[in-house]
Amino acid sequence: MDTVSSCVQGSSDSQHDPAVGDGSNTETCTEEASCKRLYNETDDTQGQSGATKHADSDISRKDIACAGSTRASEFTSEIYKLHIRGLNRNIHHSGIKKVVCNACGFPPVKVIKAKNWDHCFVTFRSEEQCTAALDALSGLHDRGCTWQAKRAEAKQDPIQNKRRRVESKASRDTHHCVDDSLPLHERLSNKVTPLWNKPYDQQLVLKKNELRKKLKQVFTESTIRDLQWVVTGRKENEGGIPCPMDAVVASPVVEGYRNKCEFTIGLGVDGLPTVGHPLGSYYQGILQVVGPTHCKHLAPAAIKLAAAIQAMIRESSLKYYNREIHEGFWRQVTIRTSSSGELMCIVMVKKRDQDEDIVAAEISKLKTTLAEMQDPVVTSSYLVDNASVSGARDDTDEIVYHLGGTACISETLCGVSFQISPKAFFQVNTAAAEVLMGIVKQSCAQLDKNTVLLDICCGTGTIGIPLARNVHKVYGVDICEESIVDAQANCVSNNVTNCEYIAGKAEDVIVRIMKGVAADVQQNKDIKVVGIVDPPRPGLHKSVIREIRRNEGIEQLIYISCSIGGAGANVAELCRPRSKRVASTPFVLKKAIPVDLFPQTLHCELLLVFERALV
Repeated sequence: MDTVSSCVQGSSDSQHDPAVGDGSNTETCTEEASCKRLYNETDDTQGQSGATKHADSDISRKDIACAGSTRASEFTSEIYKLHIRGLNRNIHHSGIKKVVCNACGFPPVKVIKAKNWDHCFVTFRSEEQCTAALDALSGLHDRGCTWQAKRAEAKQDPIQNKRRRVESKASRDTHHCVDDSLPLHERLSNKVTPLWNKPYDQQLVLKKNELRKKLKQVFTESTIRDLQWVVTGRKENEGGIPCPMDAVVASPVVEGYRNKCEFTIGLGVDGLPTVGHPLGSYYQGILQVVGPTHCKHLAPAAIKLAAAIQAMIRESSLKYYNREIHEGFWRQVTIRTSSSGELMCIVMVKKRDQDEDIVAAEISKLKTTLAEMQDPVVTSSYLVDNASVSGARDDTDEIVYHLGGTACISETLCGVSFQISPKAFFQVNTAAAEVLMGIVKQSCAQLDKNTVLLDICCGTGTIGIPLARNVHKVYGVDICEESIVDAQANCVSNNVTNCEYIAGKAEDVIVRIMKGVAADVQQNKDIKVVGIVDPPRPGLHKSVIREIRRNEGIEQLIYISCSIGGAGANVAELCRPRSKRVASTPFVLKKAIPVDLFPQTLHCELLLVFERALV
């Protein structure tokens, strides 16, 4: 068993895929994810992968307490928590972690601090660490401030709260209510594919109406709502949106289309370990897992393989991973398929605190099971050891082992062959992605041999490489180094020589690229730049958007959004009028084209075509 990496950098794969919120992702409603969503936990390192979140400085301890695991009636990550006041308001998470580590001799588990706070919450792994930290941090002097530390209240666990509500027959919050009278497969389908029982033409109408509402809401933002072209557009376009919106372009395949399926390993309603999707979320207090047999959007081969792995796990001497107490071995299964029939299986486990000999024996059984599978045949298999609470695939301590088969699987998109590695981003609906690519090509009116294509959040090159034959040059940038390695390899395997892929923060790389483009323009005055961005669900970081806006050589921008709500801040920044802070020429939204990459779900891609405003 080969170790692929002891410190693999995560990709933004799940960030791109809006269906993760529908249960297609294994641990989508983990405790930390719930915390960030409910209490606006602030990350100090955002990069291009997401938008910065803010929290009000007067939020109470109860409001900001973060969800962890449970021991008795409280979260473990909450039990050992300190509230520290008297901080320098400019100190960031990394600075707090460094001070705590130096003062205590051990790192904290988590730091919660919003912008401009003079206080923070710090959690530790044990009572001993928490007590030692209380002594070490009380009265500590840092950056001209004196820290004051005290114990912080723990927030009660949603699982325990639900049990108390059930025991006391208290009424449930209707937002979290689940119709227990329905068959299990219908309850799961309602969660992961809410539109499964509606004709597809009705699904498309619903999606267009919802997208129109959201786009209209985006342009209520104060800096752009009164722009002349926005006001005029509202009067001319159906639904009061500022630009024309086409009907939703249908997916060629509406069932079994997902080429990436992620399954939780948890306790089924029958009391046995089950590979499938949770019926609800941790925050709702619903952890039961149901098999995916009736999920219409999943690839049949993935469903078959999940059932085979489930049978093996039920005979295993190691337990499934319990998200309440963070104990157990088997965590998650990810299955990637291709149109040529290739299949990759990635099994996530937690080896920490397990008997090494037993673990070795179980991994050997897993390896044998996958190697001997005939229906379906497993082309590539991996084991991922992840000890983090959330099981997030971007954990820097994650260790990836290649169990057998090829290192990658291959997929063909628009006549181009792509190698897909375990963490590489690839659109989950290949047939619909080809439709999307055709629309991108049609929307770029300036796409010719004098065009430089700037592909931001390029992933493995699924946009830039198919378009390379039509343009002068393609520059791709992505923060995930693994994706860039794949993109470079895909260029070589397809004999594409006019693409250059660069790993790094987009806001930094764009500056370097545009300097090179300026040199090309001196030799050829007809050179023009078209930008294409395919960002994660939260949109691009504001610094990336500002750099795109500032570089007026980018004449046209194609923004592919899988969450128009998340893209709202980006749209406002691109279109807002000139000011002292933003002196460059704004963009104008010319057209919106919805493309359905996620049939049976509420999600839909929205392609936004921007052009520079006429001065």
